[in-house]
Amino acid sequence: MGKWQCKWNAEYQKGQWTKRLIKDIEPWVKRNHGDLTYRMTQALTGHGCFGTFLKRIRKVSVDTCKYCPETDTPEHTVFQCVRFDVERRTCCFETDSSLTPDNIVGTMHARKPTAMEQNCQVSGKDNASEGSRRKNKSDKYTIKL
Repeated sequence: MGKWQCKWNAEYQKGQWTKRLIKDIEPWVKRNHGDLTYRMTQALTGHGCFGTFLKRIRKVSVDTCKYCPETDTPEHTVFQCVRFDVERRTCCFETDSSLTPDNIVGTMHARKPTAMEQNCQVSGKDNASEGSRRKNKSDKYTIKL
């Protein structure tokens, strides 16, 4: 486990969002509850229906949130976007804590992982409900999520 943690700490190019959320891998690996859902995995890795990811893989040409003028990052969607304020408040109430990227994994371990799961599920469903995203209006290519 120590070697794995050293490699985790030494990586400076890939997985920075995930590393920010999961700083210490041993408690994460040894957790006794909280299966990961598809949407939670997207939120934890940043590989999902987020403008920044879709732009990086060239599925869209802009990475702006569809609800506000902010850049659509995993952090923005899960922790900041006004569209998901109600879900976030519910999650904070159920876990009795303010959720941030720096405490979310600890909150998942210590309290109710289902609250985070619900938050990710709702934000993921909303992103999926848009059906497809286009690079621009003249593009033929779409991504269905």
